[in-house]
Amino acid sequence: MKKTYEQRRQELRAISQSVRKFVTEGAFSTINEAVIEIFYTKDGHSEFHTLYQWNKKGYRVLKGSTAFPVWGAPKEKNKAAASEPTPQENEEHPENFWPICYLFSNLQVKRADENN
Repeated sequence: MKKTYEQRRQELRAISQSVRKFVTEGAFSTINEAVIEIFYTKDGHSEFHTLYQWNKKGYRVLKGSTAFPVWGAPKEKNKAAASEPTPQENEEHPENFWPICYLFSNLQVKRADENN
């Protein structure tokens, strides 16, 4: 079953919370670095890039590959959204929105010039 964007966000939030202590202690410099190292770097997955970055390096992502979600660069919330209803008390309401960025590993790509 294909996961929804919100399901991926909730899963990424959960694993981010579990690695936050390592970032706070200085073992990793960012949440993304910790998530990649602890959860994604295994079974030969060692190099991670976005689709665009792999394409720029001369690689193509293999059809059917499932991306590894990490946090993207924060985006400022739209000031016009202030006219929208306010979130419920228990919902988080950050000043910035952190989108999901999708990475692919070295095991999910092949050189663009290779035959099928």
